[in-house]
Amino acid sequence: MRKGWVTLNGQQLLAPPLIGNGHAGYILAIHPQQQNQLDIRIKGGDAGSFIRVSIGPTPGNVLNNPGSPGFDSSEQGLGTPYGVSVDQTRHVAYVADRFYDTVFAFDIAGARIASSFTAVDGDQVNGDGGTTSVCFLPGMGIMAANEGEQGAAGSISVIKSRHRFRACG
Repeated sequence: MRKGWVTLNGQQLLAPPLIGNGHAGYILAIHPQQQNQLDIRIKGGDAGSFIRVSIGPTPGNVLNNPGSPGFDSSEQGLGTPYGVSVDQTRHVAYVADRFYDTVFAFDIAGARIASSFTAVDGDQVNGDGGTTSVCFLPGMGIMAANEGEQGAAGSISVIKSRHRFRACG
């Protein structure tokens, strides 16, 4: 296939150049409605080629609660995700976690936590800083706001990120 487009309920999910550059598969996290219309358009392709569409729970290694039954050491979890900011050019979501006072870098294409920036409130005690928001600043890094809890003053942290992620693959 040379080019392809995927839309759900009129909203474009995938389009060239993502489809048509030899990529073999995609995992998309969506929030379907009660009734949905999925449209797939493709141009080109070899005789006998095909596409396969599977709909089901999005696989990943993220569990929202590390205390949940079934959580194991191969998984990473978020305590209380509170705010998010997205670097659209690198397909990375930065998630502020209020419980852990941490900003997690979430590789969207890989559906995994790629790295974390801990103790962004300035100390090593989980849950006392209340990291509630994060903002990605292109070319500058990440800014996290900590509301301060249990007598601690609020603060703002600036995190320099040098992480680079591939968009797909």
